Amino acid sequence: MSAAQVYAKTGKAVEEIQTKKYKLKPKARNLLFLVDGNKSVEAVGEMSRQLGLSDAEMGELESGGFIVKSDAAPGATAAATAVREETQTDEAGKFRVAKKYMNDTIVNSLGLKAFFFTLKLEKCGTRADLGLLLDDYAKALAKASNEETAKVLQKRARELLA
Repeated sequence: MSAAQVYAKTGKAVEEIQTKKYKLKPKARNLLFLVDGNKSVEAVGEMSRQLGLSDAEMGELESGGFIVKSDAAPGATAAATAVREETQTDEAGKFRVAKKYMNDTIVNSLGLKAFFFTLKLEKCGTRADLGLLLDDYAKALAKASNEETAKVLQKRARELLA
């Protein structure tokens, strides 16, 4: 395995995130939210273990066509370029991506119980406002799953808000 290998999500992964068409388990869907075409295979593997996914489940995501490995430099794969939203560089774009990530991951973890948190998200108008919700976000995720999952998802939210 090349040191420069990265995981990128495919169009099928984006479809699963948007529609739940393939009915993946919440842990696997959470991992799809974290794969961005910039993180190394090792980093994604570590995140998957923190989310509670086995190596076999990771393999199923790859063999199922949800994620692909690439030997290219991080962010340079065609698949990553096609599906990455994190390329936004203006303030409005960064805000939109961070808010969508937080909303999607909380709904994925809590289902209908996420309603009150999503109302809080709707009141946010800046990345700073979203940052003020990070502790509540982590608490809600931990309640729905576990502390490790909450830490991994919160870390990604912090990256998007930076």
